Amino acid sequence: MPHTPSSFGLAPEAEEANSAFALERWPFYWITRTNSMYLNALEKVLKKSNLDIPEWRVLMLLNGEQARSISYLATEAVIKLSTMTRIIGRMEKDGLVETRQAQFDARVTEAYLTKKGFGARHLAWAHAIEVIESAFENVADEDVDHLMATLSKVFDNLQKMTSP
Repeated sequence: MPHTPSSFGLAPEAEEANSAFALERWPFYWITRTNSMYLNALEKVLKKSNLDIPEWRVLMLLNGEQARSISYLATEAVIKLSTMTRIIGRMEKDGLVETRQAQFDARVTEAYLTKKGFGARHLAWAHAIEVIESAFENVADEDVDHLMATLSKVFDNLQKMTSP
C-alpha cells in the first residue's frame, strides 16, 4: 500500500505549507542519524587499526584474491572515482593494496589486497564487529531481515529516480 503524506507526519491539509511536518516521522531523518552514529562508532574503533572509513570500505570490498577495478570500488563504496583513486594511492603507499592494469582492458586499473592488506582487513573486521553487535543488540534477527529488505526496496526506488 503506498504511503500518503500523513504516513510521514504531514497532515493532508498542511501538506503544501509543510506546517505539520513531524521530523521524527520522516524516515530519512532516522536513516541519516543512524548512519551518522554508525560512522562515528566505526571511525572510533577503526582508529585502533590506524584505518579510516574509506580504507575500511576498500578492504571490505576487496575480499579474497579477486582484484576489483577502481571504478567498481568507487561505485560500491559510494565515493567519487577521483577520490577513490587517491584512497587507493594512499593504501598502495601504505602497502595494503597493489594495482595493475586489467587483463581484459589496459585502460582499467584494478586493485587487490597485499598480505599486509589481508591482515588489516582481518583486524578491521574484528573491530567493526564490535559496532554491529552493539548496534543490533536486542534487535531480533527477523527485524534485521525486514530492515534490510525495506532499505533495499527504498534504494531501488531512489535509484530509478536518479538513473539517466
